[in-house]
Amino acid sequence: MPCGAHHRGVLALWDHAGVANRDHTPASTPPHPEERDRVALRIPADPEYGAIARTAAMALGLRAGYTWPTLTALAVAVDESLILLLADQQQAPAPGTVDIAATVGDGHLELTVSLTGAVGAPSPEAIERFGTLVGDAVGHWTLDTDHHRVTLVVERAANGEPPAGT
Repeated sequence: MPCGAHHRGVLALWDHAGVANRDHTPASTPPHPEERDRVALRIPADPEYGAIARTAAMALGLRAGYTWPTLTALAVAVDESLILLLADQQQAPAPGTVDIAATVGDGHLELTVSLTGAVGAPSPEAIERFGTLVGDAVGHWTLDTDHHRVTLVVERAANGEPPAGT
């Protein structure tokens, strides 16, 4: 259900797993480990909306239990995903939208950033730049140039941070 709308697109859709009632207080028993929060965010395919995507990513990282260094790295990864996907759209905003689908679980966060209405594909140089900047920010990422989609995955180690080397 939309929790906010904008004349050019729906800003957020939320599905709270493990929430007992309408005032969003937690259920008396924790949700089953396989139940996860799923969040969808749709913004216009315009770089001006990047701050919304970064803020949402940081909020989801906070919900997954990450600390400030990981939250800022996640924001950079989402920002770089948008830069990569919108690179060929810089002359004029793409007519489509950017969709961000997220799954938040205990110690796990997966974000898929996709662009609809895109033309062309990122250049090899843009992909290399992306890999260099994002490779250390998240535990795992994939790029699907055919579908204009980036998936970012962060897993939390026992100490509360991503595994060493990420």
